Amino acid sequence: MRCALFLLAALAAVQTAFAQSPEFIASQVTSSDYSNHLSSLPVQQGKSRGFYDADPVHGYSAQPDLLTARSNIINTFSSILGPTNVSEQAVNLDQFPGQNIIGVLHGTDPTAGIYVVGAHYDAITGGFVNQPVSPGADDNASGVAGVMTAANILSRYHFKATIYFVAFDLEESRFGNSPHWHTRGSYVYAQQAQAAGMNIRGMISLDMIAAHRNSTETNVDVSDAIAGSGGMGVEVADALDRVGSALGTGLTAQRFGAQDVSDHIEFKAVGYKACMVAEANEGENPYYHSNNDYLGNTENGHPYIDSIYASKIVAGAVDYLATAAVVVPEPTQVVLMAGVSTNGLFTLAFQGDAGRAYEIDASTNLANWDFVTNLLSGDGNFQFTDGQSKLLSQRFFRVLAR
Repeated sequence: MRCALFLLAALAAVQTAFAQSPEFIASQVTSSDYSNHLSSLPVQQGKSRGFYDADPVHGYSAQPDLLTARSNIINTFSSILGPTNVSEQAVNLDQFPGQNIIGVLHGTDPTAGIYVVGAHYDAITGGFVNQPVSPGADDNASGVAGVMTAANILSRYHFKATIYFVAFDLEESRFGNSPHWHTRGSYVYAQQAQAAGMNIRGMISLDMIAAHRNSTETNVDVSDAIAGSGGMGVEVADALDRVGSALGTGLTAQRFGAQDVSDHIEFKAVGYKACMVAEANEGENPYYHSNNDYLGNTENGHPYIDSIYASKIVAGAVDYLATAAVVVPEPTQVVLMAGVSTNGLFTLAFQGDAGRAYEIDASTNLANWDFVTNLLSGDGNFQFTDGQSKLLSQRFFRVLAR
């Protein structure tokens, strides 16, 4: 009788569990990570991330700084989520050729729905021929940096629901005949999502989150798309308050009423729950939509753009997403047991996590692995019997936790 060799703990994708509460995940957000993402966008004095408007040379096209931002966002999403999980979506309303950038963190349960966190990466452009206006550091590179930071943190974990990270284009272009002239990118995204039947259960728009105009400000504005928008604002405000208490950020969410000035409104328009998160009293920012909205500017004796303040807001958004999408704990360490029965059949058994799926693969050379079966157990006791073992001189097995 040929006896199968077996591989025990090696190559089994199981790890010791550690704290993975939404608050723990939110605590991984750092101001340095946020600052690096913000700096990767053209937000310095004199930059312009807008569109040419009927320019004699360029027509209706993206300005060079907007193209640089687009490229950097794609590269960042690709490095965090993997290139195959990043796509571009054409936005063609009126004459402007926009481009949404979409990154996806796939969930483990297709029935758990989808959550979206997004921000627009274009900045305001002037109303005259070839007139750049604003570097848009706060409006809204600050929100885009928040989306990239959230992707970086959340990608370290697994969730039941799928999370989309979206950089919207053409939120700021104020020209053309479309009734959606100020939210073109999100309009196209939301319309296509609805048409595709995407089960979006919540959307957060991060729009102007870094101008800490009062160095002692502790408020964060949370606005529903319109009155009665399904409680989304309440849920996100609760997450911001949880983080404020658990992590000592000192931030408190204040409901800012119904707002229709950001990308969340297009999601609400097609029936999705949505809200906007912004710095306190964002409408009173004297620098937004101007040349003064740049990284490195100061106001009232302190930095105009405050990465520490912004990262605390991002932590609240991360807490909401980790709570709503439902974090899947990392698998606990399992003990593998194996043996050959009297009839020559090989049996692999182990104690794992109840309700978690495990994949069994087999190999004869430890180089090429073939899928054998998936195992699922309600009580965490797993057993697999392999009839092929007695036909081979050696057969290795590995267990992958899903």
